[in-house]
Amino acid sequence: MKQVQTLFLVIVLLCGGLFSYVTLTRAEEDKKVYVALGDSIAYGYGLSDTDMGFVAQVGAALEATVINLSVNGMNSTEFLVALQNEEVQTAIQQADILTLSIGSNDLLRPFTEMIMTALGPSLQNPSSLNELSQMIQKFSELTEILNDAETVAVFQAQIAQFEKNWVQLISKIKQLAPKAQLVVNNFYNPFVHTSFIGVPFGAYTEKYIPQLNAIVQKHQSLGYLIVDVYTPFQQVGLTNVDAAKFSFDPHPNQKGHNMIADLVKQALGLSVMPSIDPDDSIKKIKTVLNGKTRIFEQKSLRMNDQYNYVSANEFAEIIGAKIIISKNLQTVVITKGTEKLEGKIGEKRAKINGNTVTLSMPIKFQDTHLLVPIEGLTKTFGGSYKYDQQTNTLKVRIEL
Repeated sequence: MKQVQTLFLVIVLLCGGLFSYVTLTRAEEDKKVYVALGDSIAYGYGLSDTDMGFVAQVGAALEATVINLSVNGMNSTEFLVALQNEEVQTAIQQADILTLSIGSNDLLRPFTEMIMTALGPSLQNPSSLNELSQMIQKFSELTEILNDAETVAVFQAQIAQFEKNWVQLISKIKQLAPKAQLVVNNFYNPFVHTSFIGVPFGAYTEKYIPQLNAIVQKHQSLGYLIVDVYTPFQQVGLTNVDAAKFSFDPHPNQKGHNMIADLVKQALGLSVMPSIDPDDSIKKIKTVLNGKTRIFEQKSLRMNDQYNYVSANEFAEIIGAKIIISKNLQTVVITKGTEKLEGKIGEKRAKINGNTVTLSMPIKFQDTHLLVPIEGLTKTFGGSYKYDQQTNTLKVRIEL
């Protein structure tokens, strides 16, 4: 099969400067190139494994070469600077699909800095009852500071600058990749319904975040699809914010990343497995493999509240493949003729017909089933899959 170049970009943010370099390897020519642009949300900050972030999930669904150019802490002004970098431009020019998640830090960075300044370094992590009492007193003064006319002016200036940056950066991206499909995420309120010691964080940030979203909507004629993450993130439990545990980390947790991944995939017209309630595991899901039906409990076919797996045992039986599992239960080979999937239990890295790939989820055992990510099997043996939410049916078609 023909080969082309795959880009791996490492970006280092240091002392306000952006430095980057590119290392080239080889990849299949018929693979799409998916370039993710953005900040720590797209980077996957806060996850135990960044390969579980929405960018990796979308890349797996696209079966694309993924180039993630996202940088923790970046705002739209810094992103404009990054767009002048030749290596960044080269990566964007190769893209078939681009996602953009930038601008949250235009508000959240000054917001956080304002809170930290008000508290002072000694009270940011109180270690005594006296310091805790002082922190509570400072928080009682914070509402007045946040509503001060000067403070409001600072945030309105940030919003005005964001709009200027947004038009410039979208125009530059479209100039570099005029034929690529561009999907942008709007902004969610990480502190929705959040109050702490009388300070209504959520109500305060809600004054400004919709203004950012209005800007994104206003300039859609520049040529991009909008993924609405604002609305679903109105529900609690999709970020790491938990005031009861003194956690104000605004980043999406795993459920939040799953949600964003599903929304982006829907925007791109890809098949989406539905998120489900963790307590909803007694329901059954119908799996149809080449017209033959099997019934499984949902818990046997999901991970991180999404359907990602099929039972390799049933799969192999129906298509006439063989499964070879090592005596120490560490490695597995699924083979039929010259087609072969090789992997290790608990790992996402595998080999498909001799080529090393990263699956969306690790191969695993559960309830006597050997579970393999759907895309790994369809990619190995040739085929497709689609979930029908109305009938609760997962349809998998393999070319025999």
